[in-house]
Amino acid sequence: MTTLILFPLGASLCRLPAHQIERATVLAADRTVHVRGWENGQNPISFAAWLELNPNSWFGQYELGKLELYRMHLDAALDAARKAATLAPDQPKVYHLLSLIHLRQKNYQAAVADLDAYIKLDPNSPDGQTAKQIRADTEHKVDNSHP
Repeated sequence: MTTLILFPLGASLCRLPAHQIERATVLAADRTVHVRGWENGQNPISFAAWLELNPNSWFGQYELGKLELYRMHLDAALDAARKAATLAPDQPKVYHLLSLIHLRQKNYQAAVADLDAYIKLDPNSPDGQTAKQIRADTEHKVDNSHP
């Protein structure tokens, strides 16, 4: 069983914008996901219900993509990650997630494109340096897959 606990800041859980979410933790592996109030002990609602109330939450779509990737539901993961990228094209970690999904699918060309987007947004951080190495390794796979 997967539980995603989102700890939002503020008073009204159902009306919180995604940017007020402090953190999220994936604890297990199905769609039984709960959202809890951080400060005022509000009753949990399901993550699906929260996401329905906040359909334009890039963070919610990103977390759903991570959850589906963890469950190896790659099509659902890709769908959620693409929605997150559409909603927040300036978030490097969305492209990292997309690259992980594409690597699992052995879609190396798409993974290289995702890593390029990630590196463009975050070229100099340690994670950006790691992305550069993964990109080089993945590009090598692309080159070797064409006889």
